[in-house]
Amino acid sequence: FSINLIIFFWNIVCSNPPIYAQNNIVSGNHVKALKEYTNRALAYKFYEEQMADALPSYQYHIDIAQTFNSYFKDSFRASAVLMNVAKKHHRNPEILKAVAFNLQAINAPRQAVTIYQQLLSLRPTYGQSYRDLANALKENNQLFQWNQWKIRL
Repeated sequence: FSINLIIFFWNIVCSNPPIYAQNNIVSGNHVKALKEYTNRALAYKFYEEQMADALPSYQYHIDIAQTFNSYFKDSFRASAVLMNVAKKHHRNPEILKAVAFNLQAINAPRQAVTIYQQLLSLRPTYGQSYRDLANALKENNQLFQWNQWKIRL
């Protein structure tokens, strides 16, 4: 085999998602579709191009983020998926709470703090919002910022 032939086949494999992966999106097996990829960058590209706008619920995106974190060992892409969910649902406190919790679970406390700050702005009379923000700040060694939030409110 020549190197050109190997490169040619590699480009074909990398540019086209496996047929099985495409079929799994249709059937709702979104996690299984991602696991068809051995390369996490290609899996993320497939997610962005084929799934990001097609999945019917934020819960599917959380599943995808958990898959990137646990299966692909890629917390960076997992947090990117979660932050996209937060951006899309920036006015929904229940979804934002789920996103923040999952950000903490994948060890992305700075992003979690950002979401908890958003939640506190959305629900300033909800006591749990204060507790969640304080815990996230503590986890991220930013508890000194708590006084800034108390003064602002």
